[in-house]
Amino acid sequence: VYPNPATNMLYIQSRSGQIEQMEIYGLDGRCVLSDNSNQGGHYAILDVSTLPAGIYMLCHTQAAGTTYISSFVKQ
Repeated sequence: VYPNPATNMLYIQSRSGQIEQMEIYGLDGRCVLSDNSNQGGHYAILDVSTLPAGIYMLCHTQAAGTTYISSFVKQ
C-alpha cells in the first residue's frame, strides 16, 4: 500500500493473488469507502481524496478469499 501518507490516490499491490474487494475503515470501525470494481490483477488504485485527514485501515480480499489488512495515513 503506497504512498503512505496518501493525499489523493492509494495504490495497492498484491504479490500473492488477484484483488477482488477493497474496503477502507475509519478508526471508529465504520466503512468509509468500498470498491469491488475488480480492476483486474494484482494492482488496484483507490481515490481517497474525499476522505478527511486521519488514520485508516484498508482491507483487501483476494480471489482465493484471503483478506489482508494494512493501515495508512490520509493527509
